[in-house]
Amino acid sequence: MLHDWPNCLQERSSGNFGRGSILDEGALADALEQGRLGGAVIDVTRDEPLPAGHRFWACPNIILTQHSGGGTTDELDRKIDVFLANLARFRAGTPLEGIVDFSRGY
Repeated sequence: MLHDWPNCLQERSSGNFGRGSILDEGALADALEQGRLGGAVIDVTRDEPLPAGHRFWACPNIILTQHSGGGTTDELDRKIDVFLANLARFRAGTPLEGIVDFSRGY
């Protein structure tokens, strides 16, 4: 488990793109809140979706992204298709697809 945050310098940053269980989330939050770590980028957490009351939501200098375990050769084309379909829905005043549900944490 990665938990040596007290020895990190303020101008350093951390990224976790593997498994949420390898990161000591409490120690990382402490380091960010106390300014001992310059920033972090996290796309995996121990609990997913990240609970509404989790400390990461209020941590300074943290970027939280969705975890995507890979891609396909046509992934970008499909994303563009979804965007264009939603743009058409928006212009027509009809409901969009894939709306974020903050009450569910994603």
